[in-house]
Amino acid sequence: MILDAIGEAVMQSASRLRKHAGAPLNVRFDRSVRRHSIQGSDGAWLVVLCVVGSPLRSPAMVHRCGTGGAHVVVNCVGGNTTRTLCNRLRQRTCSLRSRPDEIPGPTSHVSNRMRRKFLLVTANVGSLFEKSCRIHDGWLKKLIEEVQKVSADFVAIHMQEVGGKNYEECSSQVPPLVHKMAADMDKLGYSTGRAYLDLEFEVPDKYNALGSLFFAVDAVLPRIEQYDFEEKRYMRMEKGFEMVLKDLAACSKLRKAKFPKHFWPAIKWGRKGYIHCRFRHNETPVDFVNVHLFHDESNIALIHENPSLYSDNRKRALNYVLEEANRVSENNLKQHPLFIFGDLNFRLDSPSFLNRITVDADQRHDSLDLHGSLEGNAGSLLTVEAAAKQLQNGPSEDQQGEQLRRTVSAIEFRRSPNGSRTDIPSSCVLRIEKNRFDYFNHKKLLHEWRTYLEDDKEAKSFPSLRELRIQFPPTYPWSENPDESEALMKTRAPAWCDRVLMNTAAFEMVCADEHAIYDSIGKNVCMGDHKPVILSFTSDV
Repeated sequence: MILDAIGEAVMQSASRLRKHAGAPLNVRFDRSVRRHSIQGSDGAWLVVLCVVGSPLRSPAMVHRCGTGGAHVVVNCVGGNTTRTLCNRLRQRTCSLRSRPDEIPGPTSHVSNRMRRKFLLVTANVGSLFEKSCRIHDGWLKKLIEEVQKVSADFVAIHMQEVGGKNYEECSSQVPPLVHKMAADMDKLGYSTGRAYLDLEFEVPDKYNALGSLFFAVDAVLPRIEQYDFEEKRYMRMEKGFEMVLKDLAACSKLRKAKFPKHFWPAIKWGRKGYIHCRFRHNETPVDFVNVHLFHDESNIALIHENPSLYSDNRKRALNYVLEEANRVSENNLKQHPLFIFGDLNFRLDSPSFLNRITVDADQRHDSLDLHGSLEGNAGSLLTVEAAAKQLQNGPSEDQQGEQLRRTVSAIEFRRSPNGSRTDIPSSCVLRIEKNRFDYFNHKKLLHEWRTYLEDDKEAKSFPSLRELRIQFPPTYPWSENPDESEALMKTRAPAWCDRVLMNTAAFEMVCADEHAIYDSIGKNVCMGDHKPVILSFTSDV
């Protein structure tokens, strides 16, 4: 009945247009595919499709009917006559609302542009792979819930620290978790997936512990191709789930690297690097780069050495990634979308952040001994100025900084009455050690995160990259205890480590969707020390 009503509307509109324009119209109706094809005197075509039940996806404009679950697809390709008919038909079906959507079109005359919904996820999963881990199920459940809620056509998941901190013992836990994830995704309609997991810790000069996973729904699979970096061409994705665990460096579907040793010879060479994959959605190439940048090794070093010591190395590493991505690009990378998302380890600007949270407090060191012995009793606190004076006639400035870093066990910020140097234990506002950041009111630090969001400045070091506005709490360092899922650990200053950055082409692609979402997930659930971050958006590709 709905089909008949829509068909009648099409025929009446065409008939009236004939009389109005005095031009012949060729009208055909193919009931098997519920398609009206109308050709005007100008040779242009108008295609009208109707589906009962689920909305038909086509490269045309979809008009959703509020009654009976019918959908009408109206599209005209050039020509004044058919454009007039298109407008009249849309006016006549006034109860229909336009909703762009698509899959391969019903006719070659229809536009190739497609409406595609993307979901990008970055998650540092180091906390998941421990012998006594209790958060596997909760973590995966929350991820799948988010995927189901977004209902994207294409999902890209970037994981860092696969295998966990004790990767030699726990890397064997990774494949079962990923297989379970793939099974859950399949239940949601994502029957096609690819997983690239670097678990080869036996090859330390290449091992970066990254995992890049991609899932697609059946409806869009015919229009997705994956780039082969060796053959330098796109190849159609075959249906099914595939997982690659060995010889990732030789896999032609990705580019993978560990950051060179000379980037930071002074520290232990960690599991930091990138994995680069490229897909073509319809005719739009999109690059996805999974990155894990250097972390801050010592809280104390941030204060007594160059505060930008670690951020400078991150900048160098990320610029290296951009250069490498552009080097293997089939053309100028700036011309098509590039998304870089992972654990970028961006930290707050230390001087401005510490000044903000320690107003009216004095900065003091624990007892300092140039021979390396530390007393550590509260009564022996020295001011920063006094500690520096002891070193004044000693080694060079660089050596002083290194000596100070080795011998200072802690720094405290205290509020003493009337500016007195008298030690009052309860007056400690903040105590910092190499791996400790103990603020007197951690709940306040968490709940008032908007007050120090402006101290998050590191992303501004990359003028070629953009980011949506951050409107979620810091993503690190959260408690790994399931019973304390809404608490920060007292190890590091809070930071937005987990990010989704993009080039200008990708940024324009995302911003075209006014309903794009950039957020962290699992705010009330223990997800490990990092909260995963998502970016979802819909775009014509």
